[in-house]
Amino acid sequence: MTAPKVSICIPAYNQVAHLKRALESLQIQTFSDYEIIITDDSTNDSVKELVAQFDFGGKLKYFKNSKNLGSPANWNETVSKASGEYIKILHHDDWFNFPYSLEEYVRLLDMHPESDFAFSATSIFHSSNNTYTSNSPDYAKLERIKNDPESLFFGNFIGAPSTTIYRKSVNLQYDVHIKYVVDIDFYIRLLNRNNIFQYTEKLLICNTSEDANQVTAASINKDTILYEYAYLYNKLRKDFLPEPRFKEYFKIMFDQYDICSLSDFRKKGGVPPKPYIYFYGLLLKRRWKLFKNKLSVTLRNKKK
Repeated sequence: MTAPKVSICIPAYNQVAHLKRALESLQIQTFSDYEIIITDDSTNDSVKELVAQFDFGGKLKYFKNSKNLGSPANWNETVSKASGEYIKILHHDDWFNFPYSLEEYVRLLDMHPESDFAFSATSIFHSSNNTYTSNSPDYAKLERIKNDPESLFFGNFIGAPSTTIYRKSVNLQYDVHIKYVVDIDFYIRLLNRNNIFQYTEKLLICNTSEDANQVTAASINKDTILYEYAYLYNKLRKDFLPEPRFKEYFKIMFDQYDICSLSDFRKKGGVPPKPYIYFYGLLLKRRWKLFKNKLSVTLRNKKK
């Protein structure tokens, strides 16, 4: 059989109401040369039962994981089973905004063989208060991503994986050691290989945000953030002296999360950024500043 043009890769985990919405948005797509790969990490058979209610004419392939893989290992699992030329991640709680959304995504790469990666502007549904916003990077941010993919370290202008499409031939996996910054890491590695990407201002996809059951929502705590940004920094910089922008970023983070020593960092966030001696110097300065502030307060109180 001829391989499909695009593989819609859906790593599923419970939440069948969300998955139902995603599959319904696929049913109405004008572009039909696709396969759907669902790898199910659920704790029960609810996803399997839902999938049985849909008829995609043999295009849907369902796999129940033999053990819980977690995120992002389940993302890698669904991509590993794909046979399409293009990979279109669709998280189970996201959906296509328009019937032509998939067609537009495919066109971005079909018309630009020099590009391995493309993404669109995104609608964002905030489930905490049932409101919508959007992510639509301006020209300056797009140029920044192109000229310096590592700028994504300081802000994910691209968005969640569901807003992207890429060529399977790039043969990259998501790093299973991280969750909160896993998409940033993936984008940086991909764009460091080939920084010629495509972008459309059309809001082709809708991402769900602020859902209490989301992995990313569960991951947002200071320990995770500290660990993962230090991990990503060490992975990117490989012991080089930090550029001023990274120095300032961690200086702010140390203040925000009350980190005064490398042992504090290890207790709260794992492996500190390297080289340790440089960041140890930053922490010494912070401790001296805190000491002077405390001393100043003490002296003022004595004068009263």
